[in-house]
Amino acid sequence: MPIHAPHAQLYSSVKLEVAKAKLGHAGRKSSYAALNLVAYIDMMTMLVIFLLMSFSATGEILFVQKNIVLPDAQNWTDLERAPVIGVSKDVVTLDGSQVATADELMKDSATGDFKIAELHDKLVTLIAERVPLTMAAVDPGSTNLGAPGADGLPEGGVYANSYGDVRQAFGFCEEHGLGPQLAIYEPGFLQCVLTYHRAGRLPAGAMVKLYFGGEWGMWARARGVTFGLPPTKHALLAYLDMLEGTDLPWSVSVWGGDLMATPVARLALERGGHLHVGLEEHFDPDAKPTNVALVEQAVDRCEDWADIHTLTTLCRSHERVRG
Repeated sequence: MPIHAPHAQLYSSVKLEVAKAKLGHAGRKSSYAALNLVAYIDMMTMLVIFLLMSFSATGEILFVQKNIVLPDAQNWTDLERAPVIGVSKDVVTLDGSQVATADELMKDSATGDFKIAELHDKLVTLIAERVPLTMAAVDPGSTNLGAPGADGLPEGGVYANSYGDVRQAFGFCEEHGLGPQLAIYEPGFLQCVLTYHRAGRLPAGAMVKLYFGGEWGMWARARGVTFGLPPTKHALLAYLDMLEGTDLPWSVSVWGGDLMATPVARLALERGGHLHVGLEEHFDPDAKPTNVALVEQAVDRCEDWADIHTLTTLCRSHERVRG
């Protein structure tokens, strides 16, 4: 077997002439050129160093060039550190302090209670310290909320607030001087409130907000499944029988419907109550009013009911909405 000098096996094995010419550098000049990355890497390194030198976590600007001076701000405030909630596979922390463990959360989820009590209390306290509040929402009871399923039967869940939750909420209101805004979804909610009232433990500034269930329900997904009492004359009178002798201020609203289209609105004003209107509770499948439009509608209706003595002051107090 003859012995040959070594050579490029790939080049000799290619039979196509054009490909062979390119492999042998006999074709046209390539359009590709080598790129030297050293200068690019140097530039990126300098940018990173510049950004690190000029960055400040406090919000202050550190000037690299000392001869550049910006004018002083006339109105300014220091940046405040926001609460940081950390969630890991083992613990939940607030600003680095442990507020719950994974085992505690798993135990609570088995009972249907997903509230992290310590985290909730600390966050509510922080909010009360930083935001000048005068009132707080309190839901003193539990009820079923849902909508019709595919078969037309109710589907949903339980909106739960235990007696312990209510006690804690009222205690927070007392501690921080907040007037509780009491959402009354069902008569049982009002029974709880009246118990605190009789015991002299209902925080000052309480407002009883009577919620009536409209035909579209709380979630306004479809007709047929609602909550509480319907927005009728006798339903409101039943609540007023419970409130008799308490002198607690109260208001009415319809969730999943239009309050002003029910007999509850006029009767409430006749009996010394207040109207609670807004986009949160209003629903009409054929109309999408704004908050201002809903208030103006209520004012106009009050003017139509001018035979009620108490409406004159109410209408005048809402005239500013028109501006």
